[in-house]
Amino acid sequence: MMAVLRTESETRAAVSSALYEAAGIATPSKNPDERIAIPKQFVDPTSPKHVVTEIEANAKTVNWEASQLSNRIEQFQAWLNSLAGRVKTQYWTCVDDLGNEFGMKLDRAGKEWALYYAFTHGDQAPDWFVLAEANIETKLRAIAMFPEFLKKMRDAQLDRAKEMAKATEQFDIFANAIGMKGEAK
Repeated sequence: MMAVLRTESETRAAVSSALYEAAGIATPSKNPDERIAIPKQFVDPTSPKHVVTEIEANAKTVNWEASQLSNRIEQFQAWLNSLAGRVKTQYWTCVDDLGNEFGMKLDRAGKEWALYYAFTHGDQAPDWFVLAEANIETKLRAIAMFPEFLKKMRDAQLDRAKEMAKATEQFDIFANAIGMKGEAK
């Protein structure tokens, strides 16, 4: 096979032609009368303009998913409001090696029950906030805790029943000591 010697400009033209061909773009003619518009087919996916375009295109999906997440939390809270035997419940979990904790609780809010969340460190008293109004990261963390939270509620319910039975027994002893007559209804 014989080597073909090319000038520098011929080599550039050949490389340029190969690049156009690889990109699926027609090679521009050197004759100004034969030039065609070359479509811009390559878009740099890392360019800031392209990234912004993708962010804007994804906004509808992200907003929809965020709404779905919020709806699920509200749905769980409504379900808890209809759950017979619900009791005030708190559940804490460690979030890092520094001792920071995330807590969730079910507590009365007027006549309804609401879910709250808090972050705390060590002996710091928690500031509780409404879970339905939390940011996405907090909602994701809370939803992942729902199964364990229900187990904690069951345990709290049994503890509360024991506390009430003990209080009733203590009252009966007190009532007997003061000579209180009558039976409990």
